[in-house]
Amino acid sequence: MAAYTGLTLNTAVKPLSAEQSRQTGFTHIATIKYTDFNTITGGTTGDTLDIAIGTTPASFLIDHVTMNVKTAFSTSSTGTLTMGFGISSSVAVYLAAQSLLTAGPKAVTAGAVPAGSTSTTGASAVTLTCRLTTGTAGVLTDVSAGVVDIYFRMIDLNTIDSTNY
Repeated sequence: MAAYTGLTLNTAVKPLSAEQSRQTGFTHIATIKYTDFNTITGGTTGDTLDIAIGTTPASFLIDHVTMNVKTAFSTSSTGTLTMGFGISSSVAVYLAAQSLLTAGPKAVTAGAVPAGSTSTTGASAVTLTCRLTTGTAGVLTDVSAGVVDIYFRMIDLNTIDSTNY
């Protein structure tokens, strides 16, 4: 089992339009495709891969999160392939590890609230991170299809206008 770090997808996190935010309550989306990571060679069953997808503002709040597996991931081996979402020091604090092998939404808590209560607010920027775990699904190069979107509401508390009180 190997733990891979250092994969950064600088363009993964994108803001949703005002219309989308108003309709869904989410403000950002991050998309991860199997081609973002399946070229990592070596490794064994049970490997983990931490993917840095962006950075929070200096003063932030994250209070809604869900995942939608748009295209089920497939692998030449049988077993599990999961992904959690959090920060570099706690990779599943927002969304506990979910299977990527079945398409569909993956909200693990009622109301899509973050899985953990720590790190949902901060006074300094942190790195947003997804952790893939191959479980018993072979190695990362065995993954041959899949797309997942992570939706979350992230508020920059420094941009809230306090002069209107």
